[in-house]
Amino acid sequence: MVIDLKKEVKYLKGVGPARAKNLEQLSIVTVKDLLTHIPSRYEDRRRVKEIAMLESGETALVKVKVLASEFIRLRGNRSLLKVKVEDKTGRVILLFFNQPYMKDTLKFSDTLFVHGKFERTYGGLQSSSFTFEKIKREGESKVHVNRIVPIYALTSGISQKWLRRLIYDTLSLFSGGFFEFLPSEIRVSENLYTLNDAVRKVHFPLELKEAQRALKTLVMGEFLLYQTALSLKKLNEKSNRKNHKYEVKRNFLKPFREKLLFEFTSDQKKAINEIFKDMCSPWPMRRLLQGEVGSGKTVVALSALLLAAENSYQGAVVAPTEILAEQHYLTFKSYGEDLGVRFSLLTGSTSGKTRDSVLVDIKKGDTDIIIGTHALFEDDVDLSSVKLLVVDEQHRFGVKQKARVLKKNIFMDSLSMSATPIPRTMAMCTYGDLDISTIKKLPSDRKKPVTKHVAPQRAYSFALEEIRNGNRAYIVHPVIEESEKTDFKSAKERYLQLQKKEFKNVPCGLLHGKMKSSEKEKIMRSFAEGKYMVLFTTTVVEVGINVPEATVMIIENFERYGLSTLHQLRGRIARSHRQPYCFLTGKAKTETAARRLEIMLRSSDGFEIAEEDLKLRGSGELFGTRQHGEAEFKYGDPVNNIRELKKARKYAFEITARDNNLEMKEYEGLKKALKSRYARRFHLADVS
Repeated sequence: MVIDLKKEVKYLKGVGPARAKNLEQLSIVTVKDLLTHIPSRYEDRRRVKEIAMLESGETALVKVKVLASEFIRLRGNRSLLKVKVEDKTGRVILLFFNQPYMKDTLKFSDTLFVHGKFERTYGGLQSSSFTFEKIKREGESKVHVNRIVPIYALTSGISQKWLRRLIYDTLSLFSGGFFEFLPSEIRVSENLYTLNDAVRKVHFPLELKEAQRALKTLVMGEFLLYQTALSLKKLNEKSNRKNHKYEVKRNFLKPFREKLLFEFTSDQKKAINEIFKDMCSPWPMRRLLQGEVGSGKTVVALSALLLAAENSYQGAVVAPTEILAEQHYLTFKSYGEDLGVRFSLLTGSTSGKTRDSVLVDIKKGDTDIIIGTHALFEDDVDLSSVKLLVVDEQHRFGVKQKARVLKKNIFMDSLSMSATPIPRTMAMCTYGDLDISTIKKLPSDRKKPVTKHVAPQRAYSFALEEIRNGNRAYIVHPVIEESEKTDFKSAKERYLQLQKKEFKNVPCGLLHGKMKSSEKEKIMRSFAEGKYMVLFTTTVVEVGINVPEATVMIIENFERYGLSTLHQLRGRIARSHRQPYCFLTGKAKTETAARRLEIMLRSSDGFEIAEEDLKLRGSGELFGTRQHGEAEFKYGDPVNNIRELKKARKYAFEITARDNNLEMKEYEGLKKALKSRYARRFHLADVS
């Protein structure tokens, strides 16, 4: 009998509807899901120890015979079964609490393998934490003991022993079914199994090195599949030559540079050169510009937009909020309007005749640079003449939203910007289809924040002193868990409490996630204009606007935040020549919180912090912003398997460089796997 991988587990012997519901909590619905639910670790239960050699507190495997059992009724409808077992060197008592049926299961002279923790008491050796397996015939295959034993992640209603037996029995019916997509050249080079052998050996290896080799096979397989998809996507997007050309004329760029009151940093110059090179190439640019808050990404993006404008092409900038779009609009106008560059603003608030007028200007080409929000995604906005799209805070936009704009003009150059430093591992996984420019060096007039861990009162006193000197402050209060309070209640209560005492007679504003977008915009604008000197807020301010006068950031109960969030909040105040101060209040109640605090106090390098944050959180967070419910990787951990990830990326790009349509016989399986897993998501026409 050959088992069908698509068969639902509820039809397997011994499962049924109830247990199938429990298995669903582990994302196990089909036989394929079951066989790819790989062990989280292994226990070596091969070495049998004599009872006489056991030490108290030791975990070991013994081979014993049942001598006798004693059933004891306890109070509260509870029971205890004592089973006396022995080998030729001594005896042990096995304790079964509330398992009276075991009296009939274990009979006199039954031979058992018992693996557990043995404690020495006044009555001799005993164990209450163990697993056992009956030996019916000498030499028969063992599942739970006398072998390398797999240990699985569990959920309520599923025991380790039951799940292990289910997988073992299912594998006995499994004669293959996972189609092979790992090219033989890679299997040989990396000493990998076939996928079918890997699935068998990852569960029940004869040696630990077999399990390691099997896991490496599965990890390399899924990494190769993903990186090949990214590589093909990149190739597909560059398969169409652009229908426009740029020439660096310096009509706008030279006077723009002369107008700046500062010199570009070396990182900014490098980024501009990389972007200009892409724009002048025959293929559409797909580049990510990443850098710290305040590192000068905006002027780099404006340089690209001016290159488009001086070639008589339109450029568009998409920002996640209206206030940020307005800020870009005003900033760009201040640099470019007197150069003769024409700007338009289109947001959700742009309505009536104003909106109609902007749409006409865009369509007729009477505007050079369009700045807007999601409003630019609307069907009646004609972006067919836009040759350069700049997406600010790109992680705030979904893949489908960006694709919708690019669909309006497939030859459009695209520059995405991120103020969240992206760890190298994440960049390889999430943005492997993009070229990346990085700005690490801050402008020379920017001062690094002074970060301190202090008592709340000390932070408030310092903030008041800064306010007296004409500066402003943020006070960030954590989102309380829903079971306790909403972020609205917690932030509001803290706001009212401090406004009555420490910040009495100081103009204060309140910003939180429950507000409507228009209300948030109004509050942020009032803070930027100086109507409020203190802004009480939750992490909704993590991505905000530029307020140079804000020099103090007080983060209350810092232990409730992740490292990247703490750094992003701190970045709100490093926006000018003024000295910024970040105060963290609260207690490091866990080892992880203590580590976050140590890193925040030691470093202000966002890229170092991003790497440390990824190590602390693990790769489960890699795709947290991805708009797909399915986990990206089932076997591999990009943080811990970075070596395999790099190799898979190298192989993937070599394969697509050699055969970008995967027509060679060697890549038939890879093409089939890509079609099944990624064709729709990455629009891989070549593998459909």
